[in-house]
Amino acid sequence: MKRLTFFLFTALFAAMTAPGAFAQVKYVAVVETELDARSGATADLSAAEVALITTELRREAVKNLAQDKYSVMTSETVIAQGGAVLEECAGENCVITLGSKIGADYIVRGIISKFKMRLTLSIEMYETENGTLVASSDPVRSENAAELLEKAAVACAEMYKMFSTTRNAARKPPVTPAAPIVPVVPVTYTVTAVANPVNGGAVSRNPDQTNYAPGTSVNLIATSANGYKFIGWTGVAGSGRKNRLTLIMDGDKSVTANFYRKLELEPRPQPIAPKPDAGIAQDRAAKKRRTTLAAVGLDVIGAGFFAYGIYEDGNMKTYVDDGRYENRAEYESAKKSKTNRNIGYIVGSAFLLSGISVHIFF
Repeated sequence: MKRLTFFLFTALFAAMTAPGAFAQVKYVAVVETELDARSGATADLSAAEVALITTELRREAVKNLAQDKYSVMTSETVIAQGGAVLEECAGENCVITLGSKIGADYIVRGIISKFKMRLTLSIEMYETENGTLVASSDPVRSENAAELLEKAAVACAEMYKMFSTTRNAARKPPVTPAAPIVPVVPVTYTVTAVANPVNGGAVSRNPDQTNYAPGTSVNLIATSANGYKFIGWTGVAGSGRKNRLTLIMDGDKSVTANFYRKLELEPRPQPIAPKPDAGIAQDRAAKKRRTTLAAVGLDVIGAGFFAYGIYEDGNMKTYVDDGRYENRAEYESAKKSKTNRNIGYIVGSAFLLSGISVHIFF
């Protein structure tokens, strides 16, 4: 009897002093995955697709965290106890506040943003006691929700395994001051600047880099090619007619420098003289004859009118005797001859000039 009592006492003592005999189970809450509205991710994912990603994060937590050390809270518990907290909380430490309110020791959250036309999922795990980031996954990138969900499972499993390995290596992690949760934003942005047309000029940038940190000022200069002139910028990022443009990097930028070709610098086409042949020579000779006949005809008509004017001038003088008219009839005849003379001179001169013009210009 004494031996049995001693054996039971020894076994109980060994069980009580064994490592982890009274280890407290830690509670892990996986909150709803967030969408970074500033990056435009809300337009590419539905609420149902986001919920599937949250479910996958929770499923991987159950699979990869030791059940004797961690208890993953159900989605119903997180939503029921933390819904009011999320509605009232607007600060960066919202998830930490949520974990404290629902009694979770760790909070897991996913954040989806959009960068360079691709969806990016970042998974983070925080300790609610001091707000420390204890684990995070490599960014998961994809162009559609199905592939993003598939990659999220692998990245999430690796994060949980890394977390478990780190926690097992150190019994008690060092206590660090609470740190605010930094919002997930793209690390860098890009600038796309092209010339239109391509051979119309070029666009240089300062500083000349592939990627830029948020808030960086980038100066663009449009330089025209020979024979072109810069007419303005178009694009989401900027516009204007000055060839210098400054961009503040708060997202990916895309601008176009537009040029137009100076028409006065283009070479004028040279007329191609047709080869003369017998038919063309005959046409030219016939045209020359018609022109000559027309000019001679105008000259003859003009000379006739002019001669008529001289004739009437002679008639007018015959009616005059020492500056007086002998009778009324002579006066009327002289007056009429004077008018006819003037008409003859004017019309004759006009026809003669027309004939001379035809000779010269045709």
